[in-house]
Amino acid sequence: MAEDFHEMDEKEIEVAMSRFFSITHGEYLRDVLNCFAEKRGYAQEYIYIGFCDDSDDEEDEENNDPFLKLDDKHVLIEQDASISFTGKDEFAYLDFSTFYKYMEEEVKDLVKRRRENADLLNLLAKVKEGLGL
Repeated sequence: MAEDFHEMDEKEIEVAMSRFFSITHGEYLRDVLNCFAEKRGYAQEYIYIGFCDDSDDEEDEENNDPFLKLDDKHVLIEQDASISFTGKDEFAYLDFSTFYKYMEEEVKDLVKRRRENADLLNLLAKVKEGLGL
């Protein structure tokens, strides 16, 4: 089943993360950050970000799912084939530190543009703590 998936390179990861945060800005972002602080995954439209505890081991084994390689120090970024450049479902593994850097950049940029969202910095701090960084 490996041919059903394409592992994203760095540029594709940047695009997927940018898409994810552009979709979740606004009302969803607080939910997203709360989920990530508890190491729970979040799906929005065609992009999913998951943690190892989100995995259904039996189903993943049957489908040769990318979750099989996920551990408690990484997240899985999955992007549906319908929006990918390759026409295949795409995935990438990011260590928590790299994943957090994407979030930090997005949240701080949003707060800089809209000071009324300053509470997001507190949620970002919870994410950092939850990821053990």
